[in-house]
Amino acid sequence: MWRDRDQSHAGGTNPPIATVRPPRLLPDPEECDKSLLQSQSGWSIELFFKELKSTLGMDQYRFRKFKAVEGWMDLAVLTMLYLEWYRVQQLAQRNLSEAERTWWQRQRTHGLCQAIRQRSQQADLDFIAERLQTDGGTRKLKRLVTQSIPREYQCRS
Repeated sequence: MWRDRDQSHAGGTNPPIATVRPPRLLPDPEECDKSLLQSQSGWSIELFFKELKSTLGMDQYRFRKFKAVEGWMDLAVLTMLYLEWYRVQQLAQRNLSEAERTWWQRQRTHGLCQAIRQRSQQADLDFIAERLQTDGGTRKLKRLVTQSIPREYQCRS
């Protein structure tokens, strides 16, 4: 619990306002051990932040409030964690060839982003191809496409 000292009310004095601090997605930097931020692949903390900045845009914020900046940073780090989780999921597959295993191990952030984007696009294409095999699927696909367009942009024919 903490008290917001910057808020005042009509009486001019600060009322005893107690609120609950929102949970943090990331631990406080003072609590982090630098060695915990190094991954098994031997990334240094400097490379970690370079990847966050160059690929995930951690440094491309335009906020004036610290809370907004903190949220932006949390999202960038959370995205990095997701990418690494996805890599681990791929490496855990038993049917992975040695070349594929090496590829997943060597990818940096940009390569992981591209791989996930390509797999997502392929899943969308597979869904469309499956729907186009039957008349009912084609009608459903048309309905889904129509529903995805905002009403103000739909052509009335």
